[in-house]
Amino acid sequence: MLAYLLHKTYKYRNWTFAVPSVGGVLNLTAILSNCGKMPVLVPPGFQLTGIDPCHSLLTAGTHVKMLCDIFPLMHLGLFSVGDVTIAVIWPLTVIGYVCYSKYTKRKAANVSSHS
Repeated sequence: MLAYLLHKTYKYRNWTFAVPSVGGVLNLTAILSNCGKMPVLVPPGFQLTGIDPCHSLLTAGTHVKMLCDIFPLMHLGLFSVGDVTIAVIWPLTVIGYVCYSKYTKRKAANVSSHS
């Protein structure tokens, strides 16, 4: 269903914005299914000093645990699958789109100049 909606939305537009949309939907799914807060996994041995109003602790009753902030990033914090989609995959998609566009334009210019 989501793939169909994204296809219809981005069929005639720049499709690179579909990637962060998917990341946002993944994060929103985790937040909405857990009473409006993103659950965070507290790693063993980590001293919790406080938690902000946008997050909650990951417990046995947490829904869609795979979409929550469960992946540690050294000592900097935690991230989710949606965060990776937005912060890592989207820039790579944009770079690929720009490179591919330049390549196809150059290739089309070479074909037309040889005709």
